[in-house]
Amino acid sequence: MTSLSALKVFFIALVSLSLMACTSIKSQRNGPVIDVFPVIHTLSLSAKDNSFEHLKTQLVEKLKEYDSLLVSHSVALSWTNEASEKLAKFTEQRLLSMGVAPDHIIMTSNELGTEAFFDFEMKVIQYRVSTENCGVSKINSYDSFGDGCYTENARWRSMIAPERMLSNHKQLQE
Repeated sequence: MTSLSALKVFFIALVSLSLMACTSIKSQRNGPVIDVFPVIHTLSLSAKDNSFEHLKTQLVEKLKEYDSLLVSHSVALSWTNEASEKLAKFTEQRLLSMGVAPDHIIMTSNELGTEAFFDFEMKVIQYRVSTENCGVSKINSYDSFGDGCYTENARWRSMIAPERMLSNHKQLQE
């Protein structure tokens, strides 16, 4: 009888060890390594030297060129004198007609004086995502630490406004 119970214990131990040999020990799962950096698109014009119609033409061309970017990101308009303020108000109306949300248009007046080269400026800050490079996935690799790397990177890269996912989003806007 003892040999039968010893055989049972030996068999259970052997099965337990064989099952443990197939498991892989993974390190604690870490989040992705992501860098979010700003790309600033700027259009600067001088209302002093050009006619208002010429400036409007240049501005409309740039608005058409960057229309998809302007609709999804905040636009900052700044001016220094009356002529450039008129251009800023024209730009604001044009942006609103394109479908830009009114709270995405930031209007500011600057007092730079006569030494400034440009007296009208339009800035759009677009945030880009830089993710880590994913290693090549291998079939039957039990110790793969990059599970979900492609999926997580694709998720971050597909975001229109990735800066909103960061904890200091309010500080970035200011």
